Amino acid sequence: MNFLQSILSYIFSPNPGANFNYYGLFFGLSIGLIVVATVFHFYYQSQRKENLALKTSFRSLSRNLVIIAIVFLVLIGARYENISFFSMRLFLGLNILALVYLVYKSIKKYLTTYKENLAKNMSQHHNQKEKKSTRKYLPNKPRK
Repeated sequence: MNFLQSILSYIFSPNPGANFNYYGLFFGLSIGLIVVATVFHFYYQSQRKENLALKTSFRSLSRNLVIIAIVFLVLIGARYENISFFSMRLFLGLNILALVYLVYKSIKKYLTTYKENLAKNMSQHHNQKEKKSTRKYLPNKPRK
């Protein structure tokens, strides 16, 4: 019982103290997430008209990555300034769980939904291309 109480007091401590050795790690993770989100956003913008599977599957991925990175930066800033209740280990842990869930959901979506949609959309795109090539403009053809 004492062990459980010590774990809970460690996680839910409203003022865990300024001794935190992972500032650089979390700051680098936040900057890395923002860079990945920016690169993915530019890739998404360039491919969204041609690749409908990408458009339907990963529409909000870059926005979610930026939100998680900003929350990491706010929590690390609160921890650095030693602000009570905002610097709790619980919030940092929940944000890490949110990042892990987002990565899991994105990988699962890529392996299942994206590949199915990509194959379906490529076949539809190929059929539309064939239909367009069979229709030709004939200038003297009478109209109905």
